[in-house]
Amino acid sequence: MKTALASACTLLFVSGCTWGLKHPNQRVESALKLSDITNEIPRVGADIQHFEMAPTVGRFPAGIAIVRVAKILDEENAIERLRIYPFKGYEIPYWVELFDGTPEVRSLYPIHEKSVRDVYVTLPELKSAAHVLNAGLLLAYGYDNTSANYTCRVFGLVYEIPSGKLISAIQHRATFVEARAEAEKLPSRSRPVTVKDWKFYVDHVAFRKFEKNFKKCVWDLIDIDRAPEDLKRNPFEDAKPPFPRTWQ
Repeated sequence: MKTALASACTLLFVSGCTWGLKHPNQRVESALKLSDITNEIPRVGADIQHFEMAPTVGRFPAGIAIVRVAKILDEENAIERLRIYPFKGYEIPYWVELFDGTPEVRSLYPIHEKSVRDVYVTLPELKSAAHVLNAGLLLAYGYDNTSANYTCRVFGLVYEIPSGKLISAIQHRATFVEARAEAEKLPSRSRPVTVKDWKFYVDHVAFRKFEKNFKKCVWDLIDIDRAPEDLKRNPFEDAKPPFPRTWQ
């Protein structure tokens, strides 16, 4: 059911009727920089950059918390601050089906605005929210589609939870040249036409390539992980009720 829903939404999104009707109003401009999330690393050079590749034991299977962030003006203090930028309904299926068939990934948890206590958030708060969701990894990401015309850069950081240690960085920078090459693969009636079409499609290509890079990144982490040799105790063995059953 989950895969069928995701496939149906994906088909609707890529179809010609989406290009012609709704997408211009769905595009949201963002000028987020990596330094807005953290100053922990100066820059990310490769599309997938690992900072910690020592072999691990028992990291997987794990849940992954995902949060997209943007900047918003804090009018009271006249500064821009970080906030959660919630996923739209049509964006969720891409994440839902990303790890279908990957048993090492238990589930994906989008962090909601209600997962934190304030409109403005910090990276430590996002890590805490991921811990509450019982996730083993956190992907915090954002994008910039305003610094250069017909260009969108999506970038994110992967953290181990609950330690909060930075593990990897992922990005993809899509340009008009790449978007035009991708558009050639579409049926002619579904290809971008107007300026708004092309700007939206550049963003679309950047997001999809970023998600694929994230999947490759997680697979890299799965490859260096091994199961623990000691087995955990079966919680249902010799289980006792939480209170005496005195009824007959």
